[in-house]
Amino acid sequence: MRLTEHHRKLVDELSRYGIRPEIVTLGSGHVQLRWLAGNKRQALTTAMSPGDHRALKNELSRTRRMLREAGIKPNGTLPLACPPTPEAVTLSLEERVAQLERDVTMLLETLTAPATVAPVAPSVPVPVDTQPRAPDPPRKQTGKGRGGSWLWRVLRYDDYLTCSQVAQAGKRTVTSTGAQLSNWKQRGYVQHVRGLGWRKDRKVEEL
Repeated sequence: MRLTEHHRKLVDELSRYGIRPEIVTLGSGHVQLRWLAGNKRQALTTAMSPGDHRALKNELSRTRRMLREAGIKPNGTLPLACPPTPEAVTLSLEERVAQLERDVTMLLETLTAPATVAPVAPSVPVPVDTQPRAPDPPRKQTGKGRGGSWLWRVLRYDDYLTCSQVAQAGKRTVTSTGAQLSNWKQRGYVQHVRGLGWRKDRKVEEL
């Protein structure tokens, strides 16, 4: 039979799940799409020429629900701009926060991993006519002048906090908090232990 735009969109939706349906014209003036999903035969009956503009939307929703109940998922990975899949919607808030924290932790570990640096040739001292100035006495490292004092107040010396706990205490996003923690780790202000979290470096004085 010649497919209408209505039936073609239903076929295209099934193809997203890797299904090629059998199309049968019924004597009642209807069209039936038949397919096999999860070792179970399924069928969707629709009008030959649907008159209701909401019919396509309803039948697409019914098709997705039938496939979801059969355990069939779309092929490929949906882009981030697409709506979340039904599996993602069922995740609790705690599970989504935990997943986001794991993603941020993996990103921070990648950014802060030590890089291989090529050896630098020794510099040749340049003679000067003036008397060299004596080096400044060593200064004890403190937490002053770093900015982001809210983060320093939240972190602790004797306990580890996860990235999401730090962000929640400072009323910041996990992403911005993770970026600042990564920057502080490179400067030696904080320590990070995988599986535990973040804390102040004991070599840095309390503000």
